[in-house]
Amino acid sequence: MDNLARQLNRLCDEQPFYTGWYLKDLQTGEAADRHGA
Repeated sequence: MDNLARQLNRLCDEQPFYTGWYLKDLQTGEAADRHGA
């Protein structure tokens, strides 16, 4: 999950506009976000 979150953040950093996301693994309950809730 950490590797995926880093990749998503890298993609968002490259954009000239505000980008946020939220991701949750439904099997483990682990969650990650970028300006999300």
